[in-house]
Amino acid sequence: MPHMIFLDHSIKNDKDLHLYTLAHELGHYFTSIGDSINSTNYIQKILNNKCENKADKWALEFLIKENELIDALNNDICSLHELAEYLDVSIEMILKRLEYLSLQKQTLKITNNKYLVLTNLPNIYIYEDACTYL
Repeated sequence: MPHMIFLDHSIKNDKDLHLYTLAHELGHYFTSIGDSINSTNYIQKILNNKCENKADKWALEFLIKENELIDALNNDICSLHELAEYLDVSIEMILKRLEYLSLQKQTLKITNNKYLVLTNLPNIYIYEDACTYL
């Protein structure tokens, strides 16, 4: 039988939830296919959480590409609301994507001397290095 993803009909009118749920379920397919785990004990709950986090991270990387985030920040977008609107995703998705990035690095390079600081979330802080090297 081919792989299938079924979505609850009740979420079809919530675009953000529908989009995120589909991407999250695709994340399971691409990161943990065959790892269906029933949480009956603590170890299985931890493994289940790992699978959920992997699917979550995959979904957010799929929906919000790092280069698209950088392009948005290069267009002088400086609030979560503007960023979400520009990328056509929810504020919650933006925040979670930035949180996952913050686990990998402290800043996101926007240009040669401009960085998004990822250690101040949920605040958006862009640091501009005034020094340029010749």
